[in-house]
This record gives sequence, C-alpha cells and structure tokens, in this order.
Amino acid sequence: MPWFWANIIAWVLSVLFAFIANKKVVFNSADMTFRTVIKEGASFFTLRGASLLADTAILFIGLTLMHGSPLIVKLIDQVVVIVLN
Repeated sequence: MPWFWANIIAWVLSVLFAFIANKKVVFNSADMTFRTVIKEGASFFTLRGASLLADTAILFIGLTLMHGSPLIVKLIDQVVVIVLN
C-alpha cells in the first residue's frame, strides 16, 4: 500500500479512537446525542486535520523528495505531530 493511503487510514482510525477515549474517559462526557457527537467530532477532527497536513508534508519531503529511511522519517514525523497535537 502506498505510504499516503496507509497514513490517511492510520490517521482516521487513531483520531477516531482519540475522540472516543477523550469523550468517555478524559472528559467523562455523558451527552451522546447525535447532534452533540457530530458537533464535538467535527471540531476534534478539524483541529487534528492541521497535524495531518504537517504529517503528510513531512512524509512527502522525507520519503519522496529525500528518499529517506521510512522508519527514521516516520519517527521524526511522529515527534513533530505529537508536539503539534
């Protein structure tokens, strides 16, 4: 699978898990109405979208332009993404 699609799928799954975990465990939110979940989810995914852009840019530069080691590029990428989040 090309790195781009693998990264998008991993991002969607990890942000979905983070949203659910934050809603239930961190914030103890009991409001599970459709409207609330959509509103909170849209905000959460939008804010995390900025880190996806940085994530994709770092991978593109490191893997495609510089032909770097996938492991090293992803490690550097994850440090930057963690700081951004």
